[in-house]
Amino acid sequence: RRRCVLTAVTWPTAPAMLGKALSVPKVGEGLAWQASEEQPTPVVIAWEVGVFVVCASFLGLWSSFFQLVDSAGSAMAFALWGVMAVCWGMAYSSLYRYLRGQLLELVRTASLLMGGIMLTCFSCNVAYMMHTPGPILKDAGFALIPRAAPHSFLGTISEVCTISSFLIVLAISLPTRNVRMLNTWARLMGVVYALRSLTLWNTSLPGPADHCTYESPKYNPPLNVFHVLSRFGQIWGTYATCGDLLFSGHTGFFLVSVLTTLKFVPSTRPRLQLAARVYAAVYCVLFIVGVIAARKHYTADVMLGVIITLFVYDRFADGWTRPAAEPSAAVMPLPPRKDSSDKPAHQATAPGSLTKSRSYHMV
Repeated sequence: RRRCVLTAVTWPTAPAMLGKALSVPKVGEGLAWQASEEQPTPVVIAWEVGVFVVCASFLGLWSSFFQLVDSAGSAMAFALWGVMAVCWGMAYSSLYRYLRGQLLELVRTASLLMGGIMLTCFSCNVAYMMHTPGPILKDAGFALIPRAAPHSFLGTISEVCTISSFLIVLAISLPTRNVRMLNTWARLMGVVYALRSLTLWNTSLPGPADHCTYESPKYNPPLNVFHVLSRFGQIWGTYATCGDLLFSGHTGFFLVSVLTTLKFVPSTRPRLQLAARVYAAVYCVLFIVGVIAARKHYTADVMLGVIITLFVYDRFADGWTRPAAEPSAAVMPLPPRKDSSDKPAHQATAPGSLTKSRSYHMV
């Protein structure tokens, strides 16, 4: 009863309080100093880490709220959650106030990435709820590549490639203050995750992984809408899902990291470019073989993930809009041609005809 009374009293003023806390001020409003990528390297790295921590903490706020609702939390727990939400809103709005340039763009792309992650988690949970364990579908990749043991080289190489490819992006971008590289990675990942959330739950396929059977102790599908809205463990690796197959998120994450690395390799260093291409080729082969050998995805999931990620990279690698194409040729007028007819120069031309003709050609 006390919780109901507290909710009735505070609910009318809650939107105004949250709106004030979450209001985004104008960039640079009332401030004489702002952080940008021109600051010293430790400052830029601290801001980059802070941006991702603030944006990622929203996932924890969202998940904890629905867990409180599902478990009928106390009024004190809801009040504490409200305080944390207000603090998060103030921290998020301060990013827009203090940052500019590529760091400000990083706030936007990181927010897009977290939105795509949330949508993907919701879709994964819906697919897991719809999943029914059954016989594994026939697959050409499964016929060519035998199943690998869980802790063998092939069973773990896909995870190693996925994590290390992202660490390479961080190792290149952070020490060099290349915020644009992080922006590119976050923008591409946000789009890939948003597209993946549209396809995961459409058709339920039997999961080929070992934990996707009734006998597995890890098989724990969501039971209600609160579980669907609050389970984000698949992002942190603490919660295994089934049925979220088409298309492969592992492939999207890995390929975006590899393509971003190749994009920002200096063109003035051919040996480094060659080494990056060799790294990309070897990693792609190891990753695809490892994913199929570990039975994390069907071959169609991996191939479709490659195709979609390549299309996303081609469209959004340079930003939200395509850069204007430079003209490849100039249109130059030629001198007027001499009239080859025998008419006298003083003779008038027929009505509607051109007195002079000028030819153009591409040079």
